Amino acid sequence: MISPFSGNQVTVNNFAEWSLELGFNPMSEANAKAFTAWRASLRGATGTFLYQPHGSGKNLNGRTLAATAFPYSQTISVGGWAAGAASQLVGGDYLSINNTLFQIITAPAVADGNGRVLIEVSPNTRTQFATGSSVNFSSPKGRFRLIEGQDGAGISRDADTVSVGTLSAREAL
Repeated sequence: MISPFSGNQVTVNNFAEWSLELGFNPMSEANAKAFTAWRASLRGATGTFLYQPHGSGKNLNGRTLAATAFPYSQTISVGGWAAGAASQLVGGDYLSINNTLFQIITAPAVADGNGRVLIEVSPNTRTQFATGSSVNFSSPKGRFRLIEGQDGAGISRDADTVSVGTLSAREAL
């Protein structure tokens, strides 16, 4: 909001969430039936599913939170590296904690002397994660639910394939 008196602007970043819109290539009748049955099983926005971003995943196992991650934190401290070891993390990578998905904004190239890496993430944490919580870099996933009105069958057919349209979802908070 811009002040009409001073012209100063104040911005507040309180909330962010993931949203998805997935398109699917035409598929066989059998695959389309399986997909539409799965989509219907979600019962609209009632059910949830896990989603892993395409191309995500690093061969980093055994990493845990080195300190409690409090709600609204923009950074998390993760341990499990050898002191001074390459972190292998870059901006744009993904991680998850308890099926809560985060994208890395920045991370140091090497771990500190205690084998810890301070990672800036988006979105901010929304709940508290305890010290020692597992941090998943190898198959990071988030929990999602369909956006209202996305539970219809919505398919079209041609001679050999079936198109199931798109799937729109948002993070289940």
